[in-house]
Amino acid sequence: MKRRIAVRAIIEKDDKLLLAKLTGYGSNDGVPNEFWCTFGGGVDIGEPLEKAVIREVIEETGITPVIGQLLFVQQYEQK
Repeated sequence: MKRRIAVRAIIEKDDKLLLAKLTGYGSNDGVPNEFWCTFGGGVDIGEPLEKAVIREVIEETGITPVIGQLLFVQQYEQK
């Protein structure tokens, strides 16, 4: 199994959240399902987490974020 490090950003301003609306095709029936998620992605080897989350938010939104505190860490293995 391969381990992967990813970062996600919770973007809040004026008591509102900025999220991405995506469409997935995870079921076998071929019917698309829409879902909301936070912005983020994979961390490059040797890249600090803060720089990774800034890079990902800029890539996906064009917004340069102000980074706050770390909220949580989750570990998983990718098959």
